[in-house]
Amino acid sequence: MRGRRHLWITYLLLSACDVGYFSQSSPETRPFQEQPPIQDRSPTAPDRPLTDQQREVLRMAADVLSQIQLVSIKENIEYCGYIVLNPDNMLKIIGPEPGSTFGCRTPLVYKPDVILASYHTHGRFDSRTLTETPSSTDFQAVGVEHVDAFIGTPGGRLWRLDSLTLVATMVCGRADCLPRQTPTPRDLDRPVPRILTQQEVFEIERRVPDLKRR
Repeated sequence: MRGRRHLWITYLLLSACDVGYFSQSSPETRPFQEQPPIQDRSPTAPDRPLTDQQREVLRMAADVLSQIQLVSIKENIEYCGYIVLNPDNMLKIIGPEPGSTFGCRTPLVYKPDVILASYHTHGRFDSRTLTETPSSTDFQAVGVEHVDAFIGTPGGRLWRLDSLTLVATMVCGRADCLPRQTPTPRDLDRPVPRILTQQEVFEIERRVPDLKRR
């Protein structure tokens, strides 16, 4: 393992979005100036106000997920990465890193960069898994990392999993959101709840026999 003495935390292996820390050059950086919290009044607003920084992180997550969605769907693998704040107060995208059909090992991040959020795709629709919602493993990963997670689904949905409340909120849905899989499998457009708690996801997964989690 390279750069071991600079690691913040031990490298963690999680099946849906394995977590770790590594700093590398980024294709995009944006300056950030913190402002007072402002209320998101959209119909799908999370249950706590978003700060300006969180809004910008959301925009960056949506941008990078939009860019990798179709590749992820075509290859049927997850892609994942981080959004970090560097010492110059710039937001930076780390990754995306390719994973496998049912998991992705995120890149390592070194000090002094600070991880603000993770992001990952769910690959192509698969009847063996619940591709259109966060999985229980996604919730567990957020509980370990203590940063928000953004998830893109093959149906074009974008989810934000709040690290403080452990509530997942659909930021946008099928009509005008992320690129989506085409031709569209019939089951891909089944309605899903716009807000999900960890317990609700556990209950959904219990009702699906032989489920594979992403």
